Amino acid sequence: MIHPELYNDIVLTFSEFLTEERLNINQIRFVRLLVDYISRNGNIEDRKVLQDEPFRSVGSIVTLFKDDMETAKKIMDVVEEIKNNSVVTA
Repeated sequence: MIHPELYNDIVLTFSEFLTEERLNINQIRFVRLLVDYISRNGNIEDRKVLQDEPFRSVGSIVTLFKDDMETAKKIMDVVEEIKNNSVVTA
């Protein structure tokens, strides 16, 4: 179940990536999948989940961002920040 308030907070956290026009459709889809996953699960405990569905259907982050690994790193930094904050507030 997605918690609406949490979902909105997560969308705001990733808004830098969702509102800029530099990402292609598959990259945006990947970020939206991250938002959905984190909204349902609180955070990403183990990055191995990014190799499973639904992420696998869009491609790995390395493949999706092969020409822009700096953005991929920023996205994963946000994922890590959310994880760290969830541990602090839990």
